[in-house]
Amino acid sequence: GNSENAISYFKKVISIKPDFHKAWFTLGAAYEADNNLDSALVKYNKAIELKPEYTKVYGSLGNIYTKMGDYQSAQDVLQIAVQIDPTYADAYLRLGVVFIEQAEKLEEDSKQTNIIENNQADLLLRSQEFYKKASVNFKKATENDNKNYDSWYRYASSLNATKQYNDASLAAQKCIDLKTKFGGGWYEKGVAEWKNGRGNKQRSLKYFEEANKSRDFRAAAQDKIDRIKNPLKYQK
Repeated sequence: GNSENAISYFKKVISIKPDFHKAWFTLGAAYEADNNLDSALVKYNKAIELKPEYTKVYGSLGNIYTKMGDYQSAQDVLQIAVQIDPTYADAYLRLGVVFIEQAEKLEEDSKQTNIIENNQADLLLRSQEFYKKASVNFKKATENDNKNYDSWYRYASSLNATKQYNDASLAAQKCIDLKTKFGGGWYEKGVAEWKNGRGNKQRSLKYFEEANKSRDFRAAAQDKIDRIKNPLKYQK
Protein backbone atom coordinates (compact mmCIF):
# COMPACT_ATOMS: atom_id res chain seq x y z
CA GLY A 1 0.00 0.00 0.00
CA ASN A 2 0.91 3.70 0.15
CA SER A 3 2.55 3.45 3.57
CA GLU A 4 4.81 0.59 2.36
CA ASN A 5 5.94 2.72 -0.61
CA ALA A 6 6.56 5.67 1.72
CA ILE A 7 8.58 3.50 4.13
CA SER A 8 10.73 2.19 1.29
CA TYR A 9 11.24 5.68 -0.18
CA PHE A 10 12.19 7.44 3.07
CA LYS A 11 14.54 4.62 4.05
CA LYS A 12 16.40 5.36 0.80
CA VAL A 13 16.41 9.11 1.57
CA ILE A 14 17.84 8.41 5.05
CA SER A 15 20.55 6.13 3.61
CA ILE A 16 21.70 9.14 1.54
CA LYS A 17 21.02 11.86 4.15
CA PRO A 18 21.03 10.23 7.62
CA ASP A 19 20.88 13.62 9.40
CA PHE A 20 17.74 14.84 7.60
CA HIS A 21 15.24 15.14 10.50
CA LYS A 22 12.18 15.55 8.26
CA ALA A 23 12.89 12.23 6.55
CA TRP A 24 12.97 10.48 9.94
CA PHE A 25 9.73 12.24 10.88
CA THR A 26 7.98 11.24 7.65
CA LEU A 27 9.25 7.67 7.97
CA GLY A 28 7.75 7.64 11.48
CA ALA A 29 4.45 8.93 10.07
CA ALA A 30 4.46 6.13 7.46
CA TYR A 31 4.99 3.52 10.19
CA GLU A 32 2.19 5.13 12.23
CA ALA A 33 -0.14 4.99 9.21
CA ASP A 34 0.74 1.28 8.99
CA ASN A 35 -0.16 0.99 12.71
CA ASN A 36 3.41 -0.01 13.54
CA LEU A 37 3.54 2.24 16.59
CA ASP A 38 6.79 0.92 18.10
CA SER A 39 8.76 1.60 14.90
CA ALA A 40 7.08 5.00 14.56
CA LEU A 41 8.19 5.90 18.11
CA VAL A 42 11.82 5.05 17.30
CA LYS A 43 11.80 7.16 14.12
CA TYR A 44 10.08 10.13 15.77
CA ASN A 45 12.61 10.06 18.62
CA LYS A 46 15.44 10.03 16.08
CA ALA A 47 13.93 13.15 14.44
CA ILE A 48 13.87 14.86 17.87
CA GLU A 49 17.47 13.81 18.53
CA LEU A 50 18.47 15.51 15.25
CA LYS A 51 16.31 18.61 15.75
CA PRO A 52 14.96 19.01 19.31
CA GLU A 53 12.97 22.18 18.46
CA TYR A 54 10.97 20.49 15.63
CA THR A 55 7.57 20.81 17.33
CA LYS A 56 5.57 18.77 14.80
CA VAL A 57 7.27 15.56 16.01
CA TYR A 58 6.12 16.11 19.59
CA GLY A 59 2.54 16.36 18.35
CA SER A 60 2.85 13.01 16.56
CA LEU A 61 4.60 11.41 19.54
CA GLY A 62 1.75 12.62 21.75
CA ASN A 63 -0.69 10.99 19.36
CA ILE A 64 1.10 7.63 19.55
CA TYR A 65 1.38 7.65 23.35
CA THR A 66 -2.35 8.47 23.52
CA LYS A 67 -3.14 5.50 21.24
CA MET A 68 -1.01 3.32 23.52
CA GLY A 69 -2.85 4.59 26.61
CA ASP A 70 0.38 6.05 28.02
CA TYR A 71 -1.23 9.36 28.99
CA GLN A 72 1.61 10.67 31.16
CA SER A 73 4.14 10.36 28.32
CA ALA A 74 1.63 11.94 25.94
CA GLN A 75 1.20 14.91 28.31
CA ASP A 76 4.96 15.25 28.75
CA VAL A 77 5.81 15.45 25.04
CA LEU A 78 2.88 17.74 24.21
CA GLN A 79 3.87 20.07 27.06
CA ILE A 80 7.35 20.27 25.51
CA ALA A 81 5.74 21.18 22.17
CA VAL A 82 3.78 24.13 23.63
CA GLN A 83 6.81 25.28 25.62
CA ILE A 84 8.83 25.46 22.38
CA ASP A 85 5.92 27.05 20.51
CA PRO A 86 3.15 28.53 22.72
CA THR A 87 1.03 29.14 19.57
CA TYR A 88 1.01 25.46 18.50
CA ALA A 89 -2.77 24.97 18.35
CA ASP A 90 -2.66 21.29 17.37
CA ALA A 91 -0.59 20.40 20.47
CA TYR A 92 -3.22 22.04 22.71
CA LEU A 93 -5.93 20.12 20.83
CA ARG A 94 -4.09 16.83 21.37
CA LEU A 95 -3.46 17.66 25.04
CA GLY A 96 -7.19 18.21 25.44
CA VAL A 97 -7.86 14.78 23.90
CA VAL A 98 -5.41 13.16 26.37
CA PHE A 99 -7.41 14.63 29.28
CA ILE A 100 -10.79 13.73 27.72
CA GLU A 101 -9.77 10.08 27.30
CA GLN A 102 -8.77 9.91 30.97
CA ALA A 103 -12.03 11.59 32.04
CA GLU A 104 -14.10 9.13 29.99
CA LYS A 105 -12.22 6.12 31.39
CA LEU A 106 -12.94 7.29 34.95
CA GLU A 107 -16.61 7.80 34.06
CA GLU A 108 -16.79 4.27 32.67
CA ASP A 109 -15.13 2.88 35.81
CA SER A 110 -17.69 4.73 37.96
CA LYS A 111 -20.52 2.82 36.23
CA GLN A 112 -19.28 -0.59 37.37
CA THR A 113 -22.07 -2.25 39.35
CA ASN A 114 -19.79 -3.57 42.13
CA ILE A 115 -18.33 -0.18 42.97
CA ILE A 116 -18.59 1.34 46.47
CA GLU A 117 -20.49 4.64 46.58
CA ASN A 118 -17.56 6.66 47.99
CA ASN A 119 -15.27 5.33 45.27
CA GLN A 120 -17.85 6.20 42.63
CA ALA A 121 -18.05 9.79 43.88
CA ASP A 122 -14.24 10.01 43.87
CA LEU A 123 -13.99 8.70 40.30
CA LEU A 124 -16.59 11.20 39.07
CA LEU A 125 -14.83 14.05 40.87
CA ARG A 126 -11.50 13.12 39.25
CA SER A 127 -13.26 12.79 35.91
CA GLN A 128 -14.56 16.36 36.24
CA GLU A 129 -11.02 17.60 36.94
CA PHE A 130 -9.82 16.01 33.71
CA TYR A 131 -12.72 17.59 31.77
CA LYS A 132 -11.70 20.98 33.17
CA LYS A 133 -8.07 20.47 32.11
CA ALA A 134 -9.29 19.40 28.66
CA SER A 135 -11.42 22.51 28.44
CA VAL A 136 -8.44 24.79 29.24
CA ASN A 137 -6.41 23.20 26.43
CA PHE A 138 -9.23 23.20 23.87
CA LYS A 139 -9.74 26.89 24.62
CA LYS A 140 -6.05 27.55 23.90
CA ALA A 141 -6.38 25.55 20.68
CA THR A 142 -9.26 27.81 19.53
CA GLU A 143 -7.35 30.95 20.57
CA ASN A 144 -4.37 29.95 18.41
CA ASP A 145 -6.42 28.64 15.47
CA ASN A 146 -10.01 29.87 15.46
CA LYS A 147 -10.80 28.21 12.10
CA ASN A 148 -10.54 24.60 13.29
CA TYR A 149 -14.12 23.32 13.71
CA ASP A 150 -12.88 20.22 15.59
CA SER A 151 -11.29 22.35 18.33
CA TRP A 152 -14.54 24.28 18.78
CA TYR A 153 -16.55 21.02 18.86
CA ARG A 154 -14.28 19.46 21.49
CA TYR A 155 -14.23 22.69 23.49
CA ALA A 156 -18.06 22.73 23.49
CA SER A 157 -18.16 19.07 24.51
CA SER A 158 -15.78 19.58 27.46
CA LEU A 159 -17.76 22.64 28.60
CA ASN A 160 -21.00 20.65 28.46
CA ALA A 161 -19.33 17.90 30.52
CA THR A 162 -18.62 20.46 33.26
CA LYS A 163 -22.13 22.02 32.96
CA GLN A 164 -20.86 25.34 31.54
CA TYR A 165 -23.78 25.38 29.16
CA ASN A 166 -23.76 29.03 28.04
CA ASP A 167 -20.11 28.94 27.00
CA ALA A 168 -20.67 25.50 25.45
CA SER A 169 -23.51 26.90 23.34
CA LEU A 170 -21.23 29.68 22.00
CA ALA A 171 -18.41 27.23 21.21
CA ALA A 172 -20.85 24.84 19.49
CA GLN A 173 -22.19 27.73 17.39
CA LYS A 174 -18.62 28.52 16.26
CA CYS A 175 -18.26 24.90 15.19
CA ILE A 176 -21.57 25.04 13.28
CA ASP A 177 -20.55 28.29 11.55
CA LEU A 178 -17.30 26.69 10.38
CA LYS A 179 -18.76 23.33 9.29
CA THR A 180 -22.55 23.29 9.05
CA LYS A 181 -22.83 19.65 7.93
CA PHE A 182 -20.78 18.33 10.86
CA GLY A 183 -23.23 16.74 13.30
CA GLY A 184 -21.01 17.25 16.36
CA GLY A 185 -21.58 21.00 16.49
CA TRP A 186 -25.37 20.56 16.36
CA TYR A 187 -25.24 17.79 18.96
CA GLU A 188 -23.26 19.85 21.48
CA LYS A 189 -25.50 22.85 20.78
CA GLY A 190 -28.47 20.65 21.66
CA VAL A 191 -26.82 19.46 24.89
CA ALA A 192 -26.01 23.06 25.84
CA GLU A 193 -29.60 24.23 25.20
CA TRP A 194 -31.14 21.21 26.96
CA LYS A 195 -29.11 21.92 30.15
CA ASN A 196 -29.76 18.39 31.41
CA GLY A 197 -33.53 18.85 31.41
CA ARG A 198 -33.66 22.42 32.68
CA GLY A 199 -33.29 24.22 29.35
CA ASN A 200 -35.28 24.99 26.23
CA LYS A 201 -36.88 21.75 25.05
CA GLN A 202 -37.97 22.97 21.60
CA ARG A 203 -34.67 24.59 20.73
CA SER A 204 -32.64 21.58 21.85
CA LEU A 205 -34.91 19.24 19.86
CA LYS A 206 -34.29 21.34 16.75
CA TYR A 207 -30.51 21.01 17.21
CA PHE A 208 -30.66 17.27 17.90
CA GLU A 209 -32.76 16.83 14.72
CA GLU A 210 -29.92 18.50 12.80
CA ALA A 211 -27.35 16.21 14.48
CA ASN A 212 -29.58 13.26 13.56
CA LYS A 213 -28.82 13.94 9.86
CA SER A 214 -25.18 13.00 10.49
CA ARG A 215 -24.35 9.29 10.50
CA ASP A 216 -21.65 9.67 13.19
CA PHE A 217 -23.99 11.41 15.64
CA ARG A 218 -27.29 9.73 14.73
CA ALA A 219 -27.40 7.24 17.63
CA ALA A 220 -26.46 9.87 20.25
CA ALA A 221 -28.93 12.40 18.81
CA GLN A 222 -31.78 9.84 18.69
CA ASP A 223 -31.12 8.93 22.33
CA LYS A 224 -31.42 12.60 23.34
CA ILE A 225 -34.56 13.12 21.21
CA ASP A 226 -36.17 10.12 22.88
CA ARG A 227 -35.23 11.38 26.35
CA ILE A 228 -36.82 14.76 25.62
CA LYS A 229 -39.99 13.32 24.05
CA ASN A 230 -40.45 10.42 26.52
CA PRO A 231 -39.05 11.62 29.87
CA LEU A 232 -41.07 9.11 31.95
CA LYS A 233 -39.19 6.27 30.30
CA TYR A 234 -35.96 7.48 31.90
CA GLN A 235 -37.20 8.31 35.40
CA LYS A 236 -35.56 6.11 38.01
